[in-house]
Amino acid sequence: MNTLAYSTDIALWFSIACFAIAFYVISQHAIQLCSSVPEDDRRYQDQLPKGFAVIWPITRLMDFFFSRYLKIEFRKKLHQRLCQGGADYILTAEQYFFSHFAAGITMGLFAYGVCNLLETGSTALVIVLFLLGCNMPTSWLNQRIKKREKSILRQLPTYLDILTLAMESGSNFVGALAMAIEKSPPTPLKDEFGRVLRDIKAGKQKSHALNTLRERIKLTAINDFVTSILQAEKTGSPIGKILRAQADQRRFERFALAEKLGLEAPVKLLGPLVMFIFPTTFIILGFLIIIKLYLSNILEGHFIDLLMTDPSILLQQLLG
Repeated sequence: MNTLAYSTDIALWFSIACFAIAFYVISQHAIQLCSSVPEDDRRYQDQLPKGFAVIWPITRLMDFFFSRYLKIEFRKKLHQRLCQGGADYILTAEQYFFSHFAAGITMGLFAYGVCNLLETGSTALVIVLFLLGCNMPTSWLNQRIKKREKSILRQLPTYLDILTLAMESGSNFVGALAMAIEKSPPTPLKDEFGRVLRDIKAGKQKSHALNTLRERIKLTAINDFVTSILQAEKTGSPIGKILRAQADQRRFERFALAEKLGLEAPVKLLGPLVMFIFPTTFIILGFLIIIKLYLSNILEGHFIDLLMTDPSILLQQLLG
């Protein structure tokens, strides 16, 4: 018995020693890998959103080791999406792609920790939260794009009016654009026009800068604006009149969209009315009618007792 116990102790201590050595080797290797990742230099980038700040270490680690395996065409598509949302100075295409996995891993670990604290092993919860985490960066970018496009469409007529007044007073397009940027509050459209102005001052041709604007913002209004400017310069037409017509057209489209949304509102309200408001109203009115009939001795007492019976007991009675 003593020999058997001694052998068991030796095996236990040997297992503990092997585990400690393996843990030390793995931790040193992980520290070496993490130290090989260069420091994050964001001096020329915008501030990260709060959600991305949580998953940023994992994102940088995956970006450093696996970004070389992404195809160039795929990177261009992701970069185009980031440009649509005005997030190309926040994230690179590679960082945006790997942020999906980083968010999924973070949410999965969170769910695993919660399940261990509650002592309930729920693999389904971990999988669901992992999938939700993987979808979070896409949802963030889609909402950002929608909000940005809505703001651009709302501000475009005002900018076109400012450009028209500046050009009709004798300024050229670049000077009018600089004046519009200077006199306008901070908006996504101001940022985009500011990028166009910086590209022109950096030496790019005006047509190239405007075409880049059209590629960044996939909106019909911006496409028409750029096309009209380029055609006016080629044909020698006065740009001021064209911009005034563009402003009137954009303003008319805004009023038409507002009228359309106003007409669609009653139709959209039918769903909540039928599903929530009407049933609640009918239940309250029906209860008052039944109580009134019961007090008037029109309904018998067992009918009220039947209504107040537990549905499970009533079902058992019917099946029995």
